[in-house]
Amino acid sequence: MKNIIQEMEYIRSRCESFALAMVITRNGSAPRSAGAKMIIKQNGATVGTMGGGNIESQVKQLGVEMLKKHQAAVIKSYQFSGNDAVAMDAICGGR
Repeated sequence: MKNIIQEMEYIRSRCESFALAMVITRNGSAPRSAGAKMIIKQNGATVGTMGGGNIESQVKQLGVEMLKKHQAAVIKSYQFSGNDAVAMDAICGGR
């Protein structure tokens, strides 16, 4: 698999838009470390991962919606502990 930078260059060379999701910080246990990246294409296809599961699905959906609306950027926080985490099958205990 190409690295994320190469994939972004390839997508841009085809004049296609994409969203880039990135883990900015991590507190406690979480599926991925700070710096992890995932490209979300307009058709919903992804390159890279946020760790899978419901959180990744939410990130993917948000990326597709942002592309449709031509939104520039958003910072979103996800909890991996407490009732919200249990409801999303995200029981790592981090954030």
